[in-house]
Amino acid sequence: MSSPEYLTPAGLHHVPGAFTPAVLVRGADLLFVSGQVAWAENGALTGEDHVTQMRRIAHNLDVVLATAGCGREHVIKETVYVVGYRPELIPGLFEPLRRGVPVAPASTLVGVSALFDPGALVEVDVVARVPAP
Repeated sequence: MSSPEYLTPAGLHHVPGAFTPAVLVRGADLLFVSGQVAWAENGALTGEDHVTQMRRIAHNLDVVLATAGCGREHVIKETVYVVGYRPELIPGLFEPLRRGVPVAPASTLVGVSALFDPGALVEVDVVARVPAP
């Protein structure tokens, strides 16, 4: 199996030394994406509600997935962490993630009391299957 490649995509904010935005394992054709919150490229949190933050997270996922030749249709597993979870949030949370995706991936939603950034209400990490070149 190939050595993992640690990816830091342009256009994506990250905290050096705290985490790597994505790890590509070519021999396994898998991309592991660290939890994405609604950070703009400059690190400012985008939005003060769950839906607005999820829209930015979907954008951030598109950026990081593209670095490995993937799109959201290649996501095979996702975990969604939600501060202040309520069942009525589900449509607004998942609509941005499912846009353009023919089949939903395996998914886990976890209600939590807090996330890495105190203003973050949602965080999503994913595993994607990297398509053959």
